[in-house]
Amino acid sequence: MDSQPFEWMHKFGIFRPDSTYCAVEEVKLSAQEKSSVFCIHCWLPLGHCLCDGIVSVFHETRIQVFVHRKEWGRSSNTAHLLPLHSNRISLHVHGVKNSPTAWQEVAQQPNTCLLFPFEDAPMLTYEDVTSIDRLIIVDGNWRQSRNMAKRCRQAGPSLVRKLHHGSQSAFRLRRQSEPHRLSTFEAAVFSLSILEGIDPETELLPTLSKYVSFHETQRMTRRPRERKFTYV
Repeated sequence: MDSQPFEWMHKFGIFRPDSTYCAVEEVKLSAQEKSSVFCIHCWLPLGHCLCDGIVSVFHETRIQVFVHRKEWGRSSNTAHLLPLHSNRISLHVHGVKNSPTAWQEVAQQPNTCLLFPFEDAPMLTYEDVTSIDRLIIVDGNWRQSRNMAKRCRQAGPSLVRKLHHGSQSAFRLRRQSEPHRLSTFEAAVFSLSILEGIDPETELLPTLSKYVSFHETQRMTRRPRERKFTYV
């Protein structure tokens, strides 16, 4: 992962000042303390940490995920879960001041494929497996992702592909304007399923399901904001 991303989280004020982030194996805390101390890997409170249940997955295709700096650290972000499953998936923070992304260098590596739903992009199929050694995925809101994908595409990757519209998203932490839009985690998982036959239902998607369920529960139990009334 590039440039110690947790330093960027502090720099951009993403960490809450009243919270502590640490590796699970480094601390022994009470149940009450575990609710305010967060795992640096899955970003959940230690009492709900996902790391022990993570299944390691081997695959030949390397995946590079470029995360927009304004996306990094958001509770609804899913890209940070990917390297927990595989050491062949790397994250890179895009948009950091004085540290521009070298799209030319990234895109022009041999057998590189950009994954993004451009209208004119062909569908990703199993036949592409012999032509793809490296998969580029961009992560952000749709405007940020499209801008990153355009820059990468202009740099000239070997291939540009998109996923079939039949892929349905189970990601419910953000509203999507179109039903076929996927989270970054799902896009990477379905790509590996197509290219290498990995079973997403048993090996990868349970992680996303648990992560989403935790945050949905948090939203349901969160105290509503106090309304201010104006008396006339």
